[in-house]
Amino acid sequence: MENIAASRCPDCGWMVAPPARICPRHPVEMTPTEVSGYGSVLSYTTLTVAPEGFKPPLHIAVVELQGGARIFCHGKETRTLKIGRRVAIEQVDGVFYFASLGLADRVTLFWKRRGAAPERTRDAVKSAIKRFFTVYAENGAGAPSPAEPASIRTNPSDTESSPAAKK
Repeated sequence: MENIAASRCPDCGWMVAPPARICPRHPVEMTPTEVSGYGSVLSYTTLTVAPEGFKPPLHIAVVELQGGARIFCHGKETRTLKIGRRVAIEQVDGVFYFASLGLADRVTLFWKRRGAAPERTRDAVKSAIKRFFTVYAENGAGAPSPAEPASIRTNPSDTESSPAAKK
């Protein structure tokens, strides 16, 4: 996950994201820093009548990042959100987006923000699922693990190529 640019007050330790030049509590120059792109939902809502320039419905959330910084984010939906739920934060073109930590939600949100058609999102998810099951079939189902002794392998080609079979 990407890190989010932030700033910290050297006097009081107050963390602000996105970064600010001066501490909001008192006039002290802030120190640039970064925080993890994960956080907990503090509040969320869906605006069915969005402000000018936005397409309704507009899903927004306030997310608390590591160190106490709070950030205002857009998202795909708020139906499955709950206060305190962990979400991932990403910045695209200066706008922050939240997404649940599930792979399908993050892939869908990524392609949607990039302007891709729903077919590309569906194809990307299918490809990821296919790759997962291919790797699982090769390594998990029926294939002996590397720690498994050769003596219990049932594949005849394994015993023929073993050093004991060549003697």
